[in-house]
Amino acid sequence: MDANLLLERLEKVRACGADQWMACCPAHDDRTPSLQIKQANDRVLIHCHAGCGAVEVLEAVGLDWSVLYPEDTEYVTRPAYKKPVLEDHLFVEIYKDQVRSGRTPLLSDTDRYKQVLAKTFGRFA
Repeated sequence: MDANLLLERLEKVRACGADQWMACCPAHDDRTPSLQIKQANDRVLIHCHAGCGAVEVLEAVGLDWSVLYPEDTEYVTRPAYKKPVLEDHLFVEIYKDQVRSGRTPLLSDTDRYKQVLAKTFGRFA
């Protein structure tokens, strides 16, 4: 894939190195270039420094994944990382402190503790 197919649909494109460009991101209201584009052999890598995802950027210019990656290669996306909820983190710390100090937690607290661990790690600890 040639990066020019994407570059011709972007605004304020400027070169910033060999096979690298910066442009305004079409996925958000961008006044100064925050979208980095890089030609890497047979694929095009894009990164929005404001946090927009590649799918959002491509949809905003009317393109899909096939533009970035060659057709003969199958790519698998990794699952999104889920940041633990602060409240859950604090609950786990309080629960562990109760157990360490020899107090018996309530059954409902033990159930919630297991649910938080299952949600965070996909299993009970």
